[in-house]
Parts: sequence; C-alpha cells; structure tokens
Amino acid sequence: MRTTPAAGVRIGVGSAPAHHGELLQGVVTDRGLTTPALVTLPLAVDGARATFAPGGDRLVVHPSDKVHARQAVEGLLHHLRATDPTVVASGVLRVRSHVAVGIGMGSSSVDVLASLRAVADAVRSQPDSSIFCAHAARVEGACDPLAHVPEVVLFAQREGRIIQRLAASLPPMVVLSCETDLGRPVDTLRCPLPDAHTAPAYDLLRDRLHRAVATADLDEVGAVATTSAELNQERLPKAELPALVRACRQHGGLGVQVAHSGTVAGVLFAGRSVEQVDRLLLCAAALERAGVRVRGWYDVATGA
Repeated sequence: MRTTPAAGVRIGVGSAPAHHGELLQGVVTDRGLTTPALVTLPLAVDGARATFAPGGDRLVVHPSDKVHARQAVEGLLHHLRATDPTVVASGVLRVRSHVAVGIGMGSSSVDVLASLRAVADAVRSQPDSSIFCAHAARVEGACDPLAHVPEVVLFAQREGRIIQRLAASLPPMVVLSCETDLGRPVDTLRCPLPDAHTAPAYDLLRDRLHRAVATADLDEVGAVATTSAELNQERLPKAELPALVRACRQHGGLGVQVAHSGTVAGVLFAGRSVEQVDRLLLCAAALERAGVRVRGWYDVATGA
C-alpha cells in the first residue's frame, strides 16, 4: 500500500502542549454527584507534534505503538465522515512525542491531541475543543484538558468535559521541575481516587483557585497547589514533598505542585523564567543537596 502522500494531498499538522501535573486534583461536587476533577498546569512547550496525510486504503500510524492515537483518529474520522462523506478515513499518521511515559506530564494525552489536530487540519475541519476531549477520554479512559489551553478549567478527566471555567489563562509563572520516586512510571488509571468524604475540602480549594486565577493572586494559586499536593500524599505519597516545601519557602516560591498520578513535582515561582534565573538556580541547588533530582524549569502556558 502507499505509505507516502500522493501529489496534491494536504498534509495536516497538529501539536499539543505538555503539562506538569496539576494545580489541583481530587473529587468535587458536580450536579449533586462526587466527581473526579482536576486543573492542569500546562507548559509553554510542545509535548507532541503530528502530521496526517489522507489517502491509501487504510490508516497507518508511525510509530505503530501509538495505539491511543490511532483509536482516537479513527473515531474522529468516523465523526467527520458522518457530516462530510468526502472525508477519507485512511492515511498516514506520524507522531513525535517529547514527553516521557508515566511521569505525569500527559504523554498519552499529547500524542492523542496532536494527532486529532493533524487530522482536522488535513481535512480543513475545525471541531470544537470539546470534540477532541471526548474522543481522547473515550480511548484513554481519562484525558487532560490540553485542547482548552490557555483557558483554565476544572475538568472531569474521566468524562472528558468541563465542569467549570475558571479564567481565560493562567498568570505568568515558572515551575522548577523535579523527579520523585526515582521517576518510576505510574499507571494513571490504576491510581486510587480520593474518598468521597474529601469532596467538601476539594470544593473549597476549587473556589479558592477560581478566585485566585481570576484575580491573578499568585500566592493563593501556590497555596492551593501546595494543599492539593499534601492531600494527595494519602493516595500517591512523594517522600520528597517536605524537601520541596522547605526549598520553596526558603527561596521565595509561590508553592509546590505535583503530578497527582505521576512522579514529577515542582516549585512554582512568579513571572517568567528569564526573570527568575538566579532564584531558580539557588532553589535547584538546595533541592539537589537535599537529594531531590532537578529536571530543569519550564514557563507555564499563558496564551500570551
């Protein structure tokens, strides 16, 4: 079969931002039910890029182990063909991921979203972001709200839907990225959910975070993230968390945030990385002395 695009075929391109875990993750009260929910911390770097060239007699995916990306693309093509029979449900999808698997930075979600965007671009379609999330949640069992970046949303990750819109974007921040638990991969879907009785505590954190991002209260954003990280110790403990909190306080950080179902964790600072290099280096050195491996730092996606 043909594995290279025919002449004149439009090659679609898509990308997806990486993320660094969450500012908040737990269970909240929604529609009278206790619902797993999160607020993602998106980064201003690509997590994956994809291209899609329609044509041929079947869908070919490179690399072939991108199973979720394949399933999501098949679902989107079926959805698009329902309204436009001229859409070709075959082609060559190529995915290049820049995120390690199992550390909590959205490795599967970025592959899927970049692939869906590449397909939509190839057929000149502009599906709503909620369509991308629905297809991602269907094949992954849970997904991150990266399709909505830079908007800040409280997201039901296992349903692929927005519970609450919090702000148009996050204020400028930088996260000093660290590795916990020796970077051992975590199976996200096997992580236990917080008990339903904790919902009132997470409801309060949701309200606090809503006010904080709406008013660009960075200290409060950091405080909410730290509290969420501490609550998460009951279900996925990180031995390095106390050292992260100490370093944050000693070096003027806003707070500590974690991948609630992964191994990365970070110290948040106000502003852009170029404004905070000295402070980031000092904090990184303190963490390394405490036995915490520092991975580097990232600016948070703001849409600016």
